Parts: sequence; structure tokens; C-alpha cells
Amino acid sequence: DAPNGVGLSPDGSRVYVAETFVGRVWTWDVVEPGVLRTKAKGRVHGGDLLVGLPGYDLFDSMAVDVDGNVCVATIGDHPGITIVKPDGSGYEHLVLDEPFADPMNTNICFGGPDLRTAYITLSASGRVVAVDWPRPGLRLNY
Repeated sequence: DAPNGVGLSPDGSRVYVAETFVGRVWTWDVVEPGVLRTKAKGRVHGGDLLVGLPGYDLFDSMAVDVDGNVCVATIGDHPGITIVKPDGSGYEHLVLDEPFADPMNTNICFGGPDLRTAYITLSASGRVVAVDWPRPGLRLNY
């Protein structure tokens, strides 16, 4: 329900989708271009759960970094960016401090000459900010 952000793993073998209202990121293996491997029929969409956050945190759009970490804009009790390990083994949460604090972080993308600048949309204040990122973002395929 309410898929929003979508990303592709560095090797193109997995697709990630952020589901907004339940704060989950799902993943599917890519069998071939345009074809995904689905799982148990009990799941409406057949994906595997990569991460689900406790409490009231909603996921919005995302980007993937060069190491395959899924970086998801997060709204709710802990606004910021949630960085999920590509194997789902854990996550960390980056809170944007003043002057970039905003309750509605809604998108992230990478740019700059070395892709180490994260551009983050702050929708409550109507701003886009640029912050230094610890790892390069993944260069887009298209």
C-alpha cells in the first residue's frame, strides 16, 4: 500500500521499494530486465522485507549509495534519513540538525563531482539542502 521510493542495487540484481504508510522497505530479485522473482503467495506483492521501522516513522523517496545501502527519506517521530544495509542486517538513522532540521524529509539524491553530496528535500519548509555524505551515491544507470 502506497509504494513511493524505488532503487536498484549496484549490480542491478535487486530492486528496492519504500512503502510509505507502514515504514517498510521491500526487495525483489531481478530475474531479467523487467522481470522480478516473487515470493510466497500470502504476500500481496511477493517481496521480501528488507526493513520495517518500529513506531511512527514513514518512508518516502530513496537513493542507493555505492555500497548498496538504501538511503530513505523518513517522516514521523524520527525525521531524517534512514540508511539500511543492503542485506537487511541493520540500519542507522541520520537526523538533520539545525539549520537543516525539518519534520518532512521527503527525498534524497546524490550529486557533485564525486557523488558525495546528498541533496535532501525538506518539504515542511520548502527547501532543498546539500549536505556532505560519508560515501558516494550510486551513479544512476539511466
